[in-house]
Amino acid sequence: MAKRMGMSVAVLRNKLAPGIKTHHVNDEEDSLIIEFSQEANVEEPCRALIAKNYRHGLIAFPMPAVQHLSDDDLTHALCRAMKECSDVTASASSALADGRVTAAELDQLEKETQEALAAIVELRERYRARAEGSK
Repeated sequence: MAKRMGMSVAVLRNKLAPGIKTHHVNDEEDSLIIEFSQEANVEEPCRALIAKNYRHGLIAFPMPAVQHLSDDDLTHALCRAMKECSDVTASASSALADGRVTAAELDQLEKETQEALAAIVELRERYRARAEGSK
């Protein structure tokens, strides 16, 4: 990876080592590390990016690739978004029934919420692609 990024292995190692204050990964290098990790099929290559976003009060999830846009595709995306939002509601209702939220319930709520947000983003991207195709 270091060679592809135009630096020595030692420099990249120093940039990635948390205790070394003289070397820092810049934004472009950060993106290249993720890109090369994706190409190498590294498991969860965006995990650090998601954690960085979370640390700063943001959320991140993959943007879907939208190619063919039939009316059925849009309808399916809308139904999926509604289903995922319904799952959040069901999980929240169940978790709050006793007035407490356990760690397991919180995990389930976070999972359901992330799935709902991803479905809504997919729906938005499909609408945008349809609008772009209508120009």
